[in-house]
Amino acid sequence: DMPEIVFEQIEHFFTHYKDLEKKKWVRVGMWGDADEARRITLEAIERYDAAKCAGLESMNANEGAGRK
Repeated sequence: DMPEIVFEQIEHFFTHYKDLEKKKWVRVGMWGDADEARRITLEAIERYDAAKCAGLESMNANEGAGRK
């Protein structure tokens, strides 16, 4: 359990962190619980591993990140 303000701060961050990037936006849908987060994370890892094995990994985690 977390105070409501923590959820509001997290939602505000993810809603606005791409504001300076043209044609990019984020929409916060709904909040899930820890079990759902775990399931989604494991599914993402499985998709990544499958793509990597298939040679579809197109960029490393740091490529394109940061300031120029």
